Amino acid sequence: MANGIRPIKKMSAHQLTEGFLAMNQRLDMLTHAVASDVQRLNIIVFQFLKTMGFAEEVVCQHCKVINMRPNVDGIEIDDRCADCGKTLEPLPDEAFSNAEVMDEKVEQE
Repeated sequence: MANGIRPIKKMSAHQLTEGFLAMNQRLDMLTHAVASDVQRLNIIVFQFLKTMGFAEEVVCQHCKVINMRPNVDGIEIDDRCADCGKTLEPLPDEAFSNAEVMDEKVEQE
């Protein structure tokens, strides 16, 4: 002990593990809080868009989950269900028998 300064001790493996677990728990709580805030904001934005007429609700035929889709110019609409990933609107029967129908759809977009 020089000049009354105590030398720094290394942390034990147990102390390191406890510190790591505490940090992991705090990060987990933080991510859950951020995720819940983003979910609340998402609900508010889509309800606002729905009341203004810029969003539509589409029910998935496979899992019966209601999907909200924006009807705003410049935003690409995903035709898959957010829950199960299957297409929300099935292709018309003509698409399987007549390839020109699909070509017309692509040209219109």
